[in-house]
Amino acid sequence: YALWLLPLLRLLLPPLVLPASLAPAAPAGAGAGAGAGMTDTAVLAEAAAPTASVLVLEPASAASGLGPVIVALWLAGAGAFVVWRVIGYRAMRRALLAQAVPVGEAGRIRLVETPAATSPVAFGVLAPVIALPPAFMALHDREARDLALAHELAHHRGGDLLANLAGQALLALHWFNPLAWLA
Repeated sequence: YALWLLPLLRLLLPPLVLPASLAPAAPAGAGAGAGAGMTDTAVLAEAAAPTASVLVLEPASAASGLGPVIVALWLAGAGAFVVWRVIGYRAMRRALLAQAVPVGEAGRIRLVETPAATSPVAFGVLAPVIALPPAFMALHDREARDLALAHELAHHRGGDLLANLAGQALLALHWFNPLAWLA
């Protein structure tokens, strides 16, 4: 989970600024004819004038209008992802708790048995629950049962569910990135 903090931290940090020593060298003679009001592109064009093989690219004015559209699409995708995940979580929670029978508590974590669970599952950051399959507490193999419960309790107590929530927020920002889905 600590690795998820790296891209999240990168989103919060200011932009990287490279030192001037890493800037590309100016073309020969570029500074000699540069007037006070000339842009970098004009200086490059003036420096490249004697040679026919140099191509000077001007910024595309049509592309500058796409920036807000791309940002709007990105934010719409992130918002749709969050809505999709919230709806999915609520549906899962409703299904698990619909026929749930309380079987105990571990601190503030509720333990319930439900026919919707095929194996133990921990969920709920604000209202923590561990859903168990029916008759799970009556298993004859008490050691296996206790290990499974300890595992799910460790998810709650270790902050795993909160880390997963932060991971979902990060994935929402990277909804378009296949590497984020793989991670």
